[in-house]
Amino acid sequence: MVRFAAVDAKFGDTGVPDPGLPGAHRAANHPRRDRVTLATMVSIPLLQLIMFGYAINTMPRDLPTEVLLQESSDVGRSILAALRNTKFFKVTRQLRDKDELDAALASGAVLFAVEIPAGFERALRRGDMPALLVAADVNAVPPAGIEGLELFAKGSQLPGGALGVGPLAIGDVKYKTESRLFERMATSSKPLALDFRDAFALAREIV
Repeated sequence: MVRFAAVDAKFGDTGVPDPGLPGAHRAANHPRRDRVTLATMVSIPLLQLIMFGYAINTMPRDLPTEVLLQESSDVGRSILAALRNTKFFKVTRQLRDKDELDAALASGAVLFAVEIPAGFERALRRGDMPALLVAADVNAVPPAGIEGLELFAKGSQLPGGALGVGPLAIGDVKYKTESRLFERMATSSKPLALDFRDAFALAREIV
């Protein structure tokens, strides 16, 4: 009875030899006998931990920003100082008028432009609420981030006058941008390094 039980456990129902526990035991002991395998099992996770936890930093820093400060006020200067202190933005130039601001954004030389209009501090102290110009929803699954905004909306007018951009419209631009960046890398005859500036410029072309 013991012999038949051992045979059944070894061959199983199909009659095909099954290594079972002896095979698992050999596989577990293999790294101890093979130092190269053991070194690989230990070193690769450590290397990934160093690369993704330290060497690869996805935190944006020093994003080129230009500022149009249309009034010399304490509030305006405080906002400008706060932008600099975040370390996310690097103010490269203070502009003189709106035409210069529009030209800077159109050229792609800067990613962000901040405008502090004339009378901003007075309106702020008076309690006026700023007007919302654009609202973007990146949540494609319920609940909606912006009630009533269509998934593929591209500048649909919302209550209050703001323009709304839907999550799938944003996703469409995102996927097209990623695809074309990969295409550039795949067809390049030499090493090609791309960052968020290239993605931003390409997204502007797609839009």
